[in-house]
Amino acid sequence: MKRKMFVVVLLIVILLVTGCDKEGTQKNENKKKLSKEEISLSSDGYTKSIDTSNFDLKCFDNIKYHFDDNVFVSNDGTVCLVNYEKPFSLSKKNTLFIDEKLDGIVYGAIKNDNTYYFLTDKEMLKLDENYNFVAVTDLAEMNNFGFRGSEAIGGIKKTSFDKIFFSGGLFYILKDNSLYRFSYYNAYENFGENGDGYNPYLDKYKIDTGTINEEIIDYMHGNFSGDIIVTNNGYYRKTLTNSDEINKYNDVLEKYDFVKLEISNYKEKIRFISPNYIIFDNAIYRFVPVELR
Repeated sequence: MKRKMFVVVLLIVILLVTGCDKEGTQKNENKKKLSKEEISLSSDGYTKSIDTSNFDLKCFDNIKYHFDDNVFVSNDGTVCLVNYEKPFSLSKKNTLFIDEKLDGIVYGAIKNDNTYYFLTDKEMLKLDENYNFVAVTDLAEMNNFGFRGSEAIGGIKKTSFDKIFFSGGLFYILKDNSLYRFSYYNAYENFGENGDGYNPYLDKYKIDTGTINEEIIDYMHGNFSGDIIVTNNGYYRKTLTNSDEINKYNDVLEKYDFVKLEISNYKEKIRFISPNYIIFDNAIYRFVPVELR
């Protein structure tokens, strides 16, 4: 009887050990399946893969202008709208191409009250309910673009800059590789402190780009996910750099810097990156904050 019990116990132990070994082997195999790009993505916080079957990835071809994650304009003026949560009723996809193309320089695009507004160097336009471009001339409606939006074109044309970005409902300008918040309505009125005229390049308007010492190509405001700067050499996210001290002491101030993302090593494979999303030729990943992972 004791011998039989011993055999039964031995079999159970063997099964448990074998099962654990298989589980460990499976976990190791899963780790091995992760590509170097996926490991970098995970390290950078882009941990949620999005099903691309309902996206037309041509939307991200030859991007000339983009406005946050949702409006893209290609080199030939083709406009594509993107919604990562729900499809558009017209296309039945998460992407929607607009039939009519945009001419000239596009300064910005914004969605307000379910209407898309576009600001170019010539005029302000909106998409009507059938997704056709219509000129906006009513001053009150022009202010749907932003605070005193009717003055935006005039203010921008009064200002000299190397590049202009529109992100999170605000304008930013790049001059001599430095970034500044831009107030187009102050430029429009052309007034400033002591009546000397509005100077957008004062230190108080300057964006702290930390230790970045490379050519800045793009900038996107990230709200709670951290701003993104694209340079000629990679991608950088604004990151809290002294979290250990913050957790330890009650009187330590937060310190931020733009930290280079590991996915910069695969820059040639990336179509588009923002604080919230990263798009490859056949894959989309969403950034997930640390507290939600």
